[in-house]
Amino acid sequence: MMLRIACVAVASVIACSYARAAEKTMPINFIGEWCYSSQENKITSYTLPSWTEDGRCTKILSIEQWGFYGEGRHCEPVNVRLTKDTAPSGTAYIAAVTARCQADGPVTEGKLQAFKFNRYKGNLTVTTEAGPEPMRQTRNPSFNCQQAKAPDEVAICQTPKLSEMDTKLANLYSGYRRLTSGPARHQLEVDQAAWLQHRRSCGGTLGCIAKAYKDRVDYLYQHSTPGVCGGPILKQPIGCDPGGTSEIADEDVSAFSAAK
Repeated sequence: MMLRIACVAVASVIACSYARAAEKTMPINFIGEWCYSSQENKITSYTLPSWTEDGRCTKILSIEQWGFYGEGRHCEPVNVRLTKDTAPSGTAYIAAVTARCQADGPVTEGKLQAFKFNRYKGNLTVTTEAGPEPMRQTRNPSFNCQQAKAPDEVAICQTPKLSEMDTKLANLYSGYRRLTSGPARHQLEVDQAAWLQHRRSCGGTLGCIAKAYKDRVDYLYQHSTPGVCGGPILKQPIGCDPGGTSEIADEDVSAFSAAK
């Protein structure tokens, strides 16, 4: 990853600003449990538990590598840009984060929201911006098309309907992954990796790719939903339909097969 460094000398004091290329995970500088301190307008303040008087928190913001949770919602980052300003008094870490957030409850697609995280030592402020940062269009897939090289990825990027299928599957998979842990999450990840290899074997054949998406979405609806609803792996109460219905219509798949 490229690291850009800019240093400015002011009154014999050197302050350096670092900027990293965009990521899709939360920076390590913010990971951990944060205790709610106060809120003013769109800015919420937090402190480390060790910085509180008794080490207790009435409300907690939990930040992990793959998302952050608290205040009745959970968010998964889709774009993160980290900068840091270093001066003799200490280092401030600033992260501009675009995340897909949803309220605790039924698994849904969620909505994009922009945040600004600012950490200085044991203090953290989170500013909720007016709207999401400029980013991919609605029909773009869950991965970066500018880096797509494999035939299946190129085909998905060039075909809006396949891009839409990819987004639907990504949202469904990430929703279930967020609600599972331990062996159940591991198995879900193993199955997803195997499915990606299956999709890769389709090459640039659109009908094969479309069928792969429908099969995977159908499987997640019919098999993962009952496990999440009834098992001890549940983290948040969700509404379930054990039979489930696919979000990818049969006619969408058959249209690609007929267009050979």
